[in-house]
Amino acid sequence: MTIIERIKCIIPSFLLIGIGILEINYPHFMDNFDDGYTGRGISGFIMLLFELFIKFTWGKIEGFIAIIIGIFLIVIFLLPDFETKNEQTAEQTEINNQKKSLTKSLSSAAFRAGKSYLQRKYDQK
Repeated sequence: MTIIERIKCIIPSFLLIGIGILEINYPHFMDNFDDGYTGRGISGFIMLLFELFIKFTWGKIEGFIAIIIGIFLIVIFLLPDFETKNEQTAEQTEINNQKKSLTKSLSSAAFRAGKSYLQRKYDQK
């Protein structure tokens, strides 16, 4: 992920954390909320749903939940970098294991060759 992609993903999380902090500091802000909006059509219905969502999710507990969700989203957005690093280290480990097995087989072949050479020298004497 590039820096701009990270910023695009993390800014909404910071916004959610900020709303959570406001909910904790001002838990009774939405108690008497009534804007008298009587919009018509689909836009009025969407606005009504948005207002009801804000009204019913405003409070101290919901603020803590919003902060936790914001932090969780930031962690999720940063995890793919860790996964690619883990994949790279897994590939490096596999390559190292192949090198070790190749070294082990070559050293055992060299040991057998040296042993047979010494046995032939010993038998010739």
